[in-house]
Amino acid sequence: MDTMKNTKKSVSPIVNTVAGPAMVRHFPSDPIIVCSDPDSTIFREKRRQLKARIISVFHTLLEVGDSGRRWEGTMTDLMELTHEAWLAERYLDRSGRPLPFKTMALRVCRALHCREVPNPYTFVEKSRNRKCVLIEPILDRYTRLMMQYKLQNPMMMEMPLRKD
Repeated sequence: MDTMKNTKKSVSPIVNTVAGPAMVRHFPSDPIIVCSDPDSTIFREKRRQLKARIISVFHTLLEVGDSGRRWEGTMTDLMELTHEAWLAERYLDRSGRPLPFKTMALRVCRALHCREVPNPYTFVEKSRNRKCVLIEPILDRYTRLMMQYKLQNPMMMEMPLRKD
């Protein structure tokens, strides 16, 4: 019996890709060199702009209800984004109290036509307890996309318009 058979593994070259429809993907031929240090002033400013965009998008999702969009990313990413928007404390219920995170998560899932999660807190915990060094928080990932690929709102790559 040949024990060395099928034991060689080939490594495929790394390809730069981003999830989402092809019309919003943009990769320049020459890489843009930017400061990606999370403590840099530029990075913090871009991250602040990204948070403002996230809050704006979530405000629209919560107000309109059916956005005509669907979520194509992971549920962990969606719940992490929802949690970031919830932390802004800009959303109130009818009695003027802050909107509970679970209620906000259910409304966002309905607006983006994805399955409703019974306990969104588990997804937030999962995103915080990631063991892999290569996986970074979604805000850092989106901020890097904004800086390196000049995307205005990277979240929209995972929220294309529905094709019914």
